Amino acid sequence: MQKQGKILRDCKNGSGLISSQGEKWEFTLETHWKSDSIPYVGSGVNFVVDDNNQLVSIFAIDPRAEAEQKLKELGEKFKTDGLPIAQNFWQNLRARVGIPRLVLFVLLLISWYGFDAIVAKRFSATFFDLLALFNNKSLSGNSGIYGFGAWLSLFAILLPIVWKDRKAYLGALFPLVIYLLGILGAWLDIQLIANAWGYFYNKPEISLGFGFYVSLLLSLALAGLAVWDYLTRPA
Repeated sequence: MQKQGKILRDCKNGSGLISSQGEKWEFTLETHWKSDSIPYVGSGVNFVVDDNNQLVSIFAIDPRAEAEQKLKELGEKFKTDGLPIAQNFWQNLRARVGIPRLVLFVLLLISWYGFDAIVAKRFSATFFDLLALFNNKSLSGNSGIYGFGAWLSLFAILLPIVWKDRKAYLGALFPLVIYLLGILGAWLDIQLIANAWGYFYNKPEISLGFGFYVSLLLSLALAGLAVWDYLTRPA
């Protein structure tokens, strides 16, 4: 009978040991090992036992075949264990948060990173560029604690997943609040941009970019959903 197992002990200091489904067999290179490669601990093997469950021969598993087998086992494990968990999470996400919020979540993140919120004569800045400016006086730097706050405001949209109370839906108000505060701060302290870029000697003329209106519209939509759910959902 052919089986598949794993080497628990190699033959460097005597006989080796393999296991399969809770059973163990000792083996030697001279008597049982039938492959050209050297056995090592943890490698997979195919082996043959007789009718009395005595070990007859052992063959090393090809590394590629072993990798394919492990991938197959992971796939089967995901189907039996991971897939139901993922499906349950998705159903809970749809029921508690809703598809409109998830779509707005993604679009708002794209607008914060991808569209210019402020435009001036010699530069333009997205919302996260401005947060980087507040953090380290550079448009090309890291947004630091301000960016972390913005991310927290975004994930507050998903608060109903963990907080089973209608007040959790008001978390979708936070992106609007932090966005308006961020833009207001940039507007009032725009001299920071002049200092960061060096060649501005006077406060540059700035205007609101396309990204400002897109992000504002998305934030307002989220805020509207937050108020609606708070008023209509059961406590």
